Amino acid sequence: MTDITFLASSKPFQTPCEIEEYNNRRVFDREEEAFFFSVYEVDDYWKDEMNGLFSMPYIYEAQGVRNKLFLTYIEK
Repeated sequence: MTDITFLASSKPFQTPCEIEEYNNRRVFDREEEAFFFSVYEVDDYWKDEMNGLFSMPYIYEAQGVRNKLFLTYIEK
């Protein structure tokens, strides 16, 4: 089964510098560090399916929310 996590925001998503730097790494000390946090605009299918579910104007699909960088995103 696949997890899908949606984020709703009042402003456009901008990836914080800390997350960009982490995602651009190629060497990791532990296997757990190889999981990235990323956010994408939802595709048209999901826009239609979620119509009316969110009151915020910007809807995104997030991957890697189990990564500690998700908390960095929330903080920023």
